[in-house]
Amino acid sequence: MITQTMAPCGNNCSECPRYIATKSNDMASLKELAQIWHYCGLHADVKRVEDMKCTGCNRTKKCQGNINSCEKLKHFANCSMCGLYPCEKLKALLENTEKCRKHTSDLLSPDLQKQFEKAFYKKHENLTKGNNSWLML
Repeated sequence: MITQTMAPCGNNCSECPRYIATKSNDMASLKELAQIWHYCGLHADVKRVEDMKCTGCNRTKKCQGNINSCEKLKHFANCSMCGLYPCEKLKALLENTEKCRKHTSDLLSPDLQKQFEKAFYKKHENLTKGNNSWLML
């Protein structure tokens, strides 16, 4: 069984191009990804290639959806374990993720769009399927 790494919001870190490039210290890929992120309007705060490095989400990292600041998250590995699931923060993040999926579908290569699909666009599915092969960050 292959273990996948999931962020609290349901992102699949094991499929994330940033996470993969960071783990292999592939600065050329991170540079290319920084350009792609900028082109797509993602992570506007990324100014340097170093800013693209990602070792996975945890409570100490800044989070696009502000999920990591949730007080309840300190008691759970991910959002689906919370009694408030899906809360307003997560609903907003899922809605934004869907907008992002539509936005990037015409901007990314088919291969990269497929990777984004696996890494970012299946949050809800990842959180609800109860897959015990996930490693939580």
